Amino acid sequence: MITTVFSGLPADKIKDISLGVFRVSHDYLKQMRKQRPDSVIIQYPYENDNGVCHYGKQVSQEMISYTYNQIKEFIPEKNIYVWKETQ
Repeated sequence: MITTVFSGLPADKIKDISLGVFRVSHDYLKQMRKQRPDSVIIQYPYENDNGVCHYGKQVSQEMISYTYNQIKEFIPEKNIYVWKETQ
């Protein structure tokens, strides 16, 4: 996806990029799961912290690292911002 985006979008026109992982409230995820029982992404066994569902720490780190390494081929690292958990 990243290669496709940058093949049609000039990298020098992008000011910065923010990276983070999927997070959603438990109640909303519950509704989504009822509507899309066939979705692998929605049915993933997310961790629930105080009503907020998200990927586990290890998976999140792997996803961010992989994506960061792909994006830095197009955008200077100083312009890539990674969301960090405050917990």
